[in-house]
Amino acid sequence: MFRGQEDVERRFNIWDADKDGKLTFQEMQDAINKSDTKFLNHEEMNAIFAVGDVDMDGEIDFNEFSRLMIPSVSDVVAKFRYTHRSVADVKIAFHKYDNNGDGRIDRGELRKALTNYRLNFSDQEADIIFDAGDTDGDGEICYEEFMALMCPDADAIIKKFRDTYRNISDVKAAFKRFDKNRDGALSKTEMARMMFSTGHSFTDVEVDAIMNLGDLDQ
Repeated sequence: MFRGQEDVERRFNIWDADKDGKLTFQEMQDAINKSDTKFLNHEEMNAIFAVGDVDMDGEIDFNEFSRLMIPSVSDVVAKFRYTHRSVADVKIAFHKYDNNGDGRIDRGELRKALTNYRLNFSDQEADIIFDAGDTDGDGEICYEEFMALMCPDADAIIKKFRDTYRNISDVKAAFKRFDKNRDGALSKTEMARMMFSTGHSFTDVEVDAIMNLGDLDQ
């Protein structure tokens, strides 16, 4: 509906017909009815006004309007996750968004990917998603950060796995032990055996998640 904070402020000022810094229900109704799109019916307007009027004084001030019209981080991230239903989808998306192939997604790459005609996120929403994903604050989203953002359970899965293999020597020894055919790579079956040997329980989905996190060149 709104493309960002500036758009929200501009719309509020237009809708506030008497310029008193607050919107009455009548002002909101008049403004929406004059809109070419007429995107809300009377019932929906009533519901939105009731939710937006936090202090229940019968009017919506700018702060209330902003909170109402600007989506929360959890809402935006949930919307993003909904577009990628499986671990495989997430992996494909990461490589697609990483335009220069450096193994990381910067803010510009994410904005370009999400604001196209198919996904239709706003710049503001893309920035919210980027800030949620860039957990180490280095200005880029690595593959592990992206997986953690899109598959919230990934962090817990990785932690269970790492609790057993705490250093590179443990990892190397386990790799050699479970690489049954000695081809220098772990198949999904071999990886599953390795994971179950830690004493933790893992679902097939969790095994898939670890495989997709590790198999960067697939």
